[in-house]
Amino acid sequence: MRRMQLSVEKIVRIAFFFLLLFFAAACASQMLLMENSFLVTNYNRYFLILAFLAWAAAAVALCVLPGFKVYTMPFTVTAYLVYSLWVVFPSILITTTQESFVMRIVDVGMPIVVLALSYTVARNYGHSQSSQLAFLALGVVCAFQFVRVMFDFSAIAEESHLVCAYFVMYALPLMMLVKQKVLRILLAMAVLIVIFASFKRGGLIALAFGLIAYLVTMQLIANKMSVGSILIGMVVLAVFVIIFILLGTSGDTTVFDRFENMGSNDTGSGRTLVWPVTLEMIENSDALGLLFGHGSGAVQMDSPIMLSAHNDFLEITYDYGLLGLALYVVAFVSLGFYILRMIREKSPYAPSMVLLYAVYGILSLISHVAIYYWMSVVLLTVGYCIGCNRHDAILSEQTLETLKPEHAVNE
Repeated sequence: MRRMQLSVEKIVRIAFFFLLLFFAAACASQMLLMENSFLVTNYNRYFLILAFLAWAAAAVALCVLPGFKVYTMPFTVTAYLVYSLWVVFPSILITTTQESFVMRIVDVGMPIVVLALSYTVARNYGHSQSSQLAFLALGVVCAFQFVRVMFDFSAIAEESHLVCAYFVMYALPLMMLVKQKVLRILLAMAVLIVIFASFKRGGLIALAFGLIAYLVTMQLIANKMSVGSILIGMVVLAVFVIIFILLGTSGDTTVFDRFENMGSNDTGSGRTLVWPVTLEMIENSDALGLLFGHGSGAVQMDSPIMLSAHNDFLEITYDYGLLGLALYVVAFVSLGFYILRMIREKSPYAPSMVLLYAVYGILSLISHVAIYYWMSVVLLTVGYCIGCNRHDAILSEQTLETLKPEHAVNE
């Protein structure tokens, strides 16, 4: 029986490793679809479909694999699954985009299978070196694709600030699970450079807060909030500031120019215009639309200024109704409480989750997370870290239980 358990674990780890690599390639395909229509072929869409089918098939296969356990999921994971399932119906039944029926299935189905499978695998076996290598590969693949898009002339002509850089940023919490401190610092700096190169102001703000929250959480769970640790933090922060100045002042058009324009002629990339318009659209909805929504991408389709809401909560309210908003808020808030619990328990996964939640929360307010493909990256982090945390906690409890009789005899 022990040999069978080990073989099953090995099979699952290998399968999960290749699924993560497949997922990385799918993210790279989606990055190209987002930024550069001139380089897009049907092969990119086919790859997204194949990635979804691979994850869905693996979810079914692993559930019936002898020795692989399917555990009851904690409230936070269940809440995100319920919200994601709710999104399926308006996205499929109400056609508001030019995407095919199959692609709409892929868009709404991928977050579901990624969250469920990543949690279940991590809950069974915990964190592994193979998964960590795959997470690093995810970041490298997305960074490479970003560089490819950035240096493509047609992409730069279309958009000076490249939103596909967010794929690299959302992969950072997973990459930061590595044990080597120097490597974590290098990864954070690399992602910072990517976000600078993308000219995304919201991303810079979110990443800055996220990295500060990460450093504070690291000190809290290690009980090392000393003068020395504060000095180290200040040095690291100073390095980030130097990078900020060097990168922000290079070139004819700088990232500082975009920050300066926030209060003048660009009105926050349309946010001060689109938020009131979206609110008015919500208020003018009929009872059915207000309750159940108008379909995926409906804000941009119906808006007189043809812009998305630039706010997840407004977008979800119009697209998926008040019921969809309620499910999303419950999931979002419960995730925050779960992370606080992880900090109290001094979980080694707490810093990565804090980094994710800071970036995710800020960009949900001023941009979009939940309606784009990178939500699957967010939910991969949520499912994997919560699953690993539960695995380690149960393993620790079982270890303590086995030691109790021995202590009793010794006493």
